[in-house]
Amino acid sequence: MIKGTPSRARLLRGLCLVLLACLAHAGRAVEIPLTTYDQAAGLESLAITRMYQDAQGVMWAGTEKGLYRFDGIGFTPEGADGGFQVSEVVGIDGDERGRLWVASRTGLQVGVEGRFHTVLAQGQAVLLDRGQTLAPLPHDRLLLVAGHRLWLLAQDAQGGWRLTPRFDPARLRARPELDQVRAVARLGEDAWFGCGTRLCRLHGDLLEQFGPAQHVPADHWLGFLRTRDGTLWVRGTRSIRVWPAGGKGFVDRDLPYGKGEVAAAGLRLVEDGAGRVLTSTELGVARWDGRRWELFEAAAGLPPVGVSDLLVDRDGSIWLGTYGRGMLHWNGYGLVENWGSAQGLGSPLVWSIARDAAGAVWVTHDHGGDVIGAAGANARRWPVRIAPPYQTRVVLPAADGTVWLALFDGRVLHYRPASGRTETVATLPYFIRAAYFDRAGVLWIMGMGGLYRIDPGARTAVREAPAIIPTGICSDMAEDRDGQLWLACNTGLFRRRDGQWRRMREAPRASVGGYEHVAVRADGGLWLSRMQPGLLRARVEGEEVVLDAADDPLLAQTRFYFLRYDRAGRLWAGGGSGVDVFDGARWVRLSARDGLVWDETDYNAFLADRDGSLWVGTTNGISHVLDPDRLLAPRALRPLLLVARYDGSALAGGSRRPTGAGALQLQLGALGNSAGHPLHFRYRLSGIDADWVQTRLRELRYASLPPGRYRFELEVLDDNRRTLSPPLAFDFTLTPPWWRTPWAYAGAGLLLLAALAGLWRWRHRQLLRRAQRLEQVVVTRTAELEREKRELERVQAQLYHQATHDGLTGLLNRPAALKALQEAIDGQASDSGLALALLDLDHFKAVNDRHGHPAGDAVLCSVAQWLRRHFPPDTLLGRYGGEELLLAIRADSPQAAAACLQQAVDGLAAATHAWQGLELGITCSMGMAWLAPGARRSVEALVETADRRLYQAKQGGRARLVVDPD
Repeated sequence: MIKGTPSRARLLRGLCLVLLACLAHAGRAVEIPLTTYDQAAGLESLAITRMYQDAQGVMWAGTEKGLYRFDGIGFTPEGADGGFQVSEVVGIDGDERGRLWVASRTGLQVGVEGRFHTVLAQGQAVLLDRGQTLAPLPHDRLLLVAGHRLWLLAQDAQGGWRLTPRFDPARLRARPELDQVRAVARLGEDAWFGCGTRLCRLHGDLLEQFGPAQHVPADHWLGFLRTRDGTLWVRGTRSIRVWPAGGKGFVDRDLPYGKGEVAAAGLRLVEDGAGRVLTSTELGVARWDGRRWELFEAAAGLPPVGVSDLLVDRDGSIWLGTYGRGMLHWNGYGLVENWGSAQGLGSPLVWSIARDAAGAVWVTHDHGGDVIGAAGANARRWPVRIAPPYQTRVVLPAADGTVWLALFDGRVLHYRPASGRTETVATLPYFIRAAYFDRAGVLWIMGMGGLYRIDPGARTAVREAPAIIPTGICSDMAEDRDGQLWLACNTGLFRRRDGQWRRMREAPRASVGGYEHVAVRADGGLWLSRMQPGLLRARVEGEEVVLDAADDPLLAQTRFYFLRYDRAGRLWAGGGSGVDVFDGARWVRLSARDGLVWDETDYNAFLADRDGSLWVGTTNGISHVLDPDRLLAPRALRPLLLVARYDGSALAGGSRRPTGAGALQLQLGALGNSAGHPLHFRYRLSGIDADWVQTRLRELRYASLPPGRYRFELEVLDDNRRTLSPPLAFDFTLTPPWWRTPWAYAGAGLLLLAALAGLWRWRHRQLLRRAQRLEQVVVTRTAELEREKRELERVQAQLYHQATHDGLTGLLNRPAALKALQEAIDGQASDSGLALALLDLDHFKAVNDRHGHPAGDAVLCSVAQWLRRHFPPDTLLGRYGGEELLLAIRADSPQAAAACLQQAVDGLAAATHAWQGLELGITCSMGMAWLAPGARRSVEALVETADRRLYQAKQGGRARLVVDPD
C-alpha cells in the first residue's frame, strides 16, 4: 500500500502504471537482423563518426581514420589519389548542387565530380567542431560551428571562400550563450542550434531562444529534425522535445529509464518510411511509434558499444554507426520481426509454428514449446505439461479450440485449454517427423514407421494402408483442391483418392531415396523435394507423375526443409541458404540479408498466417514476415562506375585521350544494395570483349588498349532476386599519337619508297646467292626432319603403350581394358558369345607380408606371363586393379568358356613362380559373366556380374570358378 497524501499516492500509482506500461512495451522488442560491415568489408577504422547518403544514393561513412564510400558490396577509402586529406571525419553533409562537404581534423573539404578539394578561407584551413556542425544554405553558403561559435562560409565573386562570424562582438557580449554553440541544422527557412544550455532559432537575423519557460529544459541540444508532417524534434544529451505541427509549443518526448542520457558530440534524429522517429540511446536505438518509445539494445542483437549515428537509406532501410563495431545495416526494416532466445524462446531450434483459435502463435522446439501472444509480445512458456523428453515436432490447433501435439519420441498429445489438461492419445513405436489435419478433420501422423491415422473415438493411432505404404520414413503431406491427399515418403510418392491409397509411378525414372516434402500447385501438379539438393516439379497424368528438375542454379545446390504455399499462391521453399519463393513466374531468395533471423530454416517450420503475413522457423529463432509483397519486390539496383582511370589519371565519360602506355582501370559498384546481397557484375568493352563477362570483382584492368572509340557497358546481376539491372554505358575515345597520324604515315611511306629503290639492286644480288645456300639447307634439313619424324613416331608409340598398359605386368591397364571390352561387345558376332572373367589371386597379401612386396610383384608378373602363354593371342587380358585381372574370351557357349577358364584356375594352382631361389605357389578365384551371341549389355553391367561371381568364389572357399547362371 502506498502511504502519503492522496494526491501523492495517486501520482505514485500513475508513475508505476506508466513504468509498467513502458516496461511491457520495451519487452516486446524483437531481434534485429543485422549486416555488419567491418574490416572484412574494407573499413580500416570501426569507430563511425558521421554518415551521409548523397543525391546519387551513394553511402558515405566518416570514421576516426578517414572517409569511406560504400559501393554496394563493401567500403572503399577516399585518399590522396582522389584529393582527400585523410584524417578523422567530424561532419558530413551535402548541398543543393550535389557537392559533398566533409569536415575533418585537417579542415573542411568539398567533393566535386568525384574529386575532393580543401576549402581555404582567407588562406587558412577551416576547422569544425565534431557533430552536427555543418548546415549548407542556398547560394553557395554554409553555416558552420567552429570553436563553439556559429560562422557563415560564403563564396566570393572570384570563386574563393570567406569565413565570417554569424554574430558580431556586440551581440556576443549581450548574449554570452552564443559563444557556446554545439550543433546547427537548417530546417526550412530557419536555422536551429544549441546555444549554451538553451535552444535557439535563427530566422533571417531574428534570434529566438527557448528555455524552461517554453518547456525546454537546460541541456546541450545536439540533434534536430523536421518530420514529413511538419513536427519539429530536438534532442539533447538528456532530453527530447517536439513541437507538433500546428501546436503551440514544445512537449516532452524523453526516453524512459534515463536511456536518453548520452554523452556525445552529436545525436541524430531520423524519420523512417512509416513516420516513426529513431534516435540513439545509451547502448542502442529508440523508436517513437506515435504513442511510446520502443527500445532496441543488446537483447535485440545490437552490440553493447553504443550507436554513434543513424541514417535512413533511400530504400527505407536503416544504417547504424557504432563506437568500434563498424557499420550495421538493419535488414528487412519494418518488414520482418524476429524472435530468439532473448525474446523468450525456450530454444532457438524451431520445429513447428501454428496459430490457435484465440489468436496466439504456438511454437515447438527441442525443449517443448512457447506461445507468442496475439499482440506479438515476447514468447512465454506454453501451458502444456509433458514428461521428458520434451522434443516436440508438431503443433496443430484443432477447429474445436484444442491443440494437438506430436513429440519426436512417438507420443501424440491432446491439450484442452478450457480444463488445462493434456492427454496422451497414442504412442507410436517410431519417431515422429510430421503431422497433418486434412479438411475432413482427420489427423495424420508421419514418421519413421510410415503413416498413422488417429482414431479420435478409440483414442488410438492406427497404421494406415500397410500393404500399400511400406515401413519407412514418411515426412510430409499435402491436400489438393479435390480433397486428394499426397504423401511424401522415402519409399515413394502416394496418393489417397476415394478413400484408397496408391503408390504413384514416376517418369522418366523413380527418384532414388524417395521424397521428403510435397506441395500441391494450383494446376493440380506437385512440387517435390528429396534428401538431396534440388527441387522437382511434377505433372500428374493418371496414376503417374512426370518429374522435371527445376531449372535454377540456386535451387540445384539447395537442400530443402519445407515446401508450403502462402495465401497469395506463392510457393515458399525453405532451405539451408534461406527461403526461395516462387510466384509462378520467377524465383526470389530471401536470407538474413533480407531480415530473416537466420539462413538455415527448419523442418516444416512455416505458417501462412490469416492476415497474409508469414512465419518462418529456423535453427536460430523465428522470423515473422509482415509484408511479403514488399519484401519480395524487385530491388532497384543500379550499376555504378566509381572510378575510371586511364594511364594513371581520371577518365571522364565522353572524353578524348591520347593513347598511352598505361592501363584502363575501372572500379565498379552498385546502388541499392545496402544489405550486401550477393551480386555479380556483367560487363563488356566494345572491341575487346566479344561477349558479356561475369565477375564478382569490383576492380577491372585493361592493358595496352589500341586507339579507337570505346563503350564500357555494365550491369548488376542480383543473384537472389535473379534479376538484371538496366545497363550503364561509359563512352570514351583514345586518339593515336602524332607519329600514328595519316600525315606521319604518308611521310614515312615516301621515305620507305626511296630506301626500297636504293636497296633493290643490292637485294637482288643477295637473293641469288641466298637461293643457292637455301637449296643446300633444304636438303640437309629434310634429312634431319625424316630422322626426327621416325624418333617422334617411336616415342609416340612408347607413350601410347605406357598410357594403355600396366607398368608392372605389361597387361592392358584398367581404362584400356574396359575400352577394349566395350569394343568387343560392340563387335559381338551372332555366332559366338563373349565370356568376361575377373581373376583375383588368393591370399596375395600373405605373399607380400611373408616375402615382401617385390616378391608379390614377381608373382603377379609371373601369373600375367602364364596367362599370355596359355590363352590365344586374341584373348583380352588386363590388370583391373591390385591383384585383380580381367579376361575376355570368345566361345560358342558358356559351358565352353567355363571349361577354358576352369583349366586356367587349375593350371595356375599347379604352377610355381620363381623369386630369389624360391618357388612360390598361389591359387586364384574367378567369376565369369556370359554375353550370349547377338546380346547387348553395358560394360558396367557385365563387369558387375563378373564381380559378384568373383565375390561368391571368394566366399565359397577360393581357388574356384563361379559362373553367372545367365
